[in-house]
Amino acid sequence: MKEIDMLFEHYESLANKYGNKHDEWKVDSLKDDVERVKKRYEEISESKKRIKRLKL
Repeated sequence: MKEIDMLFEHYESLANKYGNKHDEWKVDSLKDDVERVKKRYEEISESKKRIKRLKL
């Protein structure tokens, strides 16, 4: 998950550096993607925990 945050921050800093409206749209789109990935990552983590508990 840290890698996702680092990639997002890097992309956001590039968009801010060049100040392009197109990049701002990409950053907003990327924010949505990052949130979706984080949510899915949490769901998978919860599923793994549940499976582990069932095995015990």
